[in-house]
Amino acid sequence: MGVIIPSPLKKTEPEVVHAEATQRAQEAREEQGGTNTQVVVEKPKQGIRKTSPKDPNDCEPEQYWAKEPPHKCIDKPTPVKKVVKPSPSAVPRAISSGSCQSEIAKYDWDKSVALAVARAESGLNPRAHGDRTLEYVIDGVAYGSSYGCFQIRYLPGRPAPSNLLNASFNVKYAYDMYKSSGWSPWSAYTNGSYASYL
Repeated sequence: MGVIIPSPLKKTEPEVVHAEATQRAQEAREEQGGTNTQVVVEKPKQGIRKTSPKDPNDCEPEQYWAKEPPHKCIDKPTPVKKVVKPSPSAVPRAISSGSCQSEIAKYDWDKSVALAVARAESGLNPRAHGDRTLEYVIDGVAYGSSYGCFQIRYLPGRPAPSNLLNASFNVKYAYDMYKSSGWSPWSAYTNGSYASYL
């Protein structure tokens, strides 16, 4: 009957391990005085290694990255979280300046006057923010600035600047003001500066 001696798993290639095991088996047979005991050495299975395929230097179990001379494992680099700021083109914006014109065209008013007033007030820029020198603060909220196509002032009880900077909302709000008060709420109309845009 044969004696099976499993070969120990080493960091070396399987063929080298097999050769060493065969050598030990031969020595064991000679120690037994050359008896007829047959020594069978198991060949290790291919692909079984102690080292990870990610870490050829056998530092992974110790949570290290790689060995440096003289065979010391060094710390893995700490992953850095990259903060990605959206590019200006990726930031949502209010409808473009051309939309002031298209929104003005939707309502039943003198469109040429409405367009001239909006040009004088904001240059047809739906993101325009003016009258900053008129700002005042109540309970930590700044009021008084004007926003959007028709430069509607942000006052207590009026919509927030985020709404007024939307061309569709701004023009609708301006149309409602016009229906109740005419053109008098806009200084570009009352001081006549709108006329140069007719």
